[in-house]
Amino acid sequence: MKSILLASAMFAAASAVAIVPASAQSAKKTHAEAAMQQKSSSKTAMTAQKFVDMAGPSNQFEIDSSQSALEKAKSPELKQFAQQMITDHGKAADDMQMALQSEQGVTAPSGLDKKHQQELDQVNSAKNFDKAYTTAQVKAHKEAVALFTQYSESGEDGALKTFAAQTLPTLKMHYKMIQDIAKKMS
Repeated sequence: MKSILLASAMFAAASAVAIVPASAQSAKKTHAEAAMQQKSSSKTAMTAQKFVDMAGPSNQFEIDSSQSALEKAKSPELKQFAQQMITDHGKAADDMQMALQSEQGVTAPSGLDKKHQQELDQVNSAKNFDKAYTTAQVKAHKEAVALFTQYSESGEDGALKTFAAQTLPTLKMHYKMIQDIAKKMS
């Protein structure tokens, strides 16, 4: 009888040891799944208003700094690039306004925000305008590509998401163009 009780106790202990790791693994999976969901939801956290609040001033910076480049740049290649920025970003501004017409409660900011105004002032006051403009355009297009990629992939469905997806290839082209110009200048 004692040997039966001892065997039963050993079996119960062994079963408990086997069960604990399984439930610990289950808890680990649950934690990992929750972390993945949180990471995923942080990507989708951008609202239409936040996208417009970021894209509008960025786009206006491209136009304003490029208008300065038409006057101040020494490089003919930069002047040509600047003219294309004015044309393409002017079209993007118009396209975004059209997309906004179907978005309820989303309004476009007017003009530059503080960050972009400071960047424009720095470019305009630089001793070497061509270098400052080129550096600013590389940075601005890198940020724009990231913003439009994020919103086109995980933004709220609607006309703005379509606008972001349709504008992205042009922004990528601009980014490559200005990177090539920057390489030639260095």
